[in-house]
Amino acid sequence: MLAAGRSERFGSPKPLIRWGDVSLVAHQVRTLAALDEVAEVVVVTGHRAEEVRAALDGLTARTVHNPDYANGRATSVACAAGALSGDCAGILLVSVDQPLHADALADLVTGWRDAPGDIVRPLHEGRHGHPVIFPGDLRGELAAVDDASQGPRAVVRRHAARLRDAPTDYPHVLLNLNTRAAYAEALAAFGLQK
Repeated sequence: MLAAGRSERFGSPKPLIRWGDVSLVAHQVRTLAALDEVAEVVVVTGHRAEEVRAALDGLTARTVHNPDYANGRATSVACAAGALSGDCAGILLVSVDQPLHADALADLVTGWRDAPGDIVRPLHEGRHGHPVIFPGDLRGELAAVDDASQGPRAVVRRHAARLRDAPTDYPHVLLNLNTRAAYAEALAAFGLQK
């Protein structure tokens, strides 16, 4: 999970915003940890790392600090891929500011189980969303991404023949908390209050 950015457009650290009764980063980790298929949750920290780590107290997640977080999102993707323990069948790449919905995530995992050697992304009403699951054999490529080549998008382009959609009825896969208005929309979509 990428949770290292400065959240400049948002105005405060997005991992630490309230999401129901917990921080957003804690919600994300809880949602991931509830999936049987998830063997390990790695949270990449950067800006205000100590506070993000503190928000995860008592949760099953390992943090890794990205000292280069100010140089772009791809540095956190590379950091995450390099920090994974052992072999993995798939890599679920999650951004902290794209709130996970358990049922939508279940649809994505079902799609991945049907094609574990492919890159699987959610599809809602003709629009692609997030997160994306990469097959484990692409871990090395993810660990080598940079922003100059558009990060993980470059990996997807190189392996376009392996790209698969996992249909979902949940529009939550399209949410991205770039602004305060988007945050309010996402809270409403999840039935939460500020």
